[in-house]
Amino acid sequence: MRARPNNATGFSLLEAIVALTLLAMAAAALYGWLSVSIGGLRRAEAAHLETRDSRSALAIARTLNPSRQPSGRIEIGDLAIEWESIEVVPQKVGRTPTGMPSAFDVALFDVTLRTFRSTSETSVQTVRKAGWVVTRPFDADPQN
Repeated sequence: MRARPNNATGFSLLEAIVALTLLAMAAAALYGWLSVSIGGLRRAEAAHLETRDSRSALAIARTLNPSRQPSGRIEIGDLAIEWESIEVVPQKVGRTPTGMPSAFDVALFDVTLRTFRSTSETSVQTVRKAGWVVTRPFDADPQN
């Protein structure tokens, strides 16, 4: 068996094991960081979708008249919006700024909006909304 010369180059087995151990520890830390980052990204994406769906539901609610459509469902692509109205203040005669009866009877409703994507509920919110019904049509020409 020959003895190694003192000027031999290369890594010993111990140096290679230490290097691989350090590399494995760095890879494990990187994997943990990536895992946490991806989880945060998924939660942020889910929150973004919920916010987008809620805004869509509120945009639909702006156009609703709960006196005429107390409940319903609208589908827009894979998004479905359902609403249900509960009368909070009973219907009354509407008044003009001068106190005279207007053409409308008005009521106040709590409208519950639910949004769905692929049959799973993504958000629920409740808004107060006025409803109206034309009960005294305005006569533009009272002479006739």
